[in-house]
Amino acid sequence: MTAARRYLSWALLTISVGWLFIQAPAPPLREALFLAMILAATAWTRTVTWHVALAALALGIGLAAPLTVGLGWAMSALGLDLTEGLGSWGVVPVVEELVKLLPVGLVAGRCHRRSRQSINPSDWLVIGCAAGAGFAMVENAQLLMANARVTSDMAIRYGP
Repeated sequence: MTAARRYLSWALLTISVGWLFIQAPAPPLREALFLAMILAATAWTRTVTWHVALAALALGIGLAAPLTVGLGWAMSALGLDLTEGLGSWGVVPVVEELVKLLPVGLVAGRCHRRSRQSINPSDWLVIGCAAGAGFAMVENAQLLMANARVTSDMAIRYGP
């Protein structure tokens, strides 16, 4: 990766996470702490670097979250009711989780192509947690902005 692309990537990630902290500081901070704990817990067993974790975090923020929203709009436009019933508790969670696997697959595939080694369970854990944390930063910040009273419930249900 050229230096210019690397700096642009870092700048975009910094702006994105910074904006989420400005919008709703508690959820992104909780997710960042969770990711730091995962990185610390896997320090002796993982082969991927924290740069890889940040790449997965960036894809969780910039790819998985917008793609999920877009798919939600598309399904609503097709007439699916995603606010209650089967759509709410069946379709939405399945779509969200499947979309969160996309950044995991992209980052893991890139790591495998670069190193030609298989990815160990700690690597999968770091990549998956980072992508999920990025998605959760966006999702929880939006939930908090929609309803400020959800903060206490979030800390209980969605905390690390």
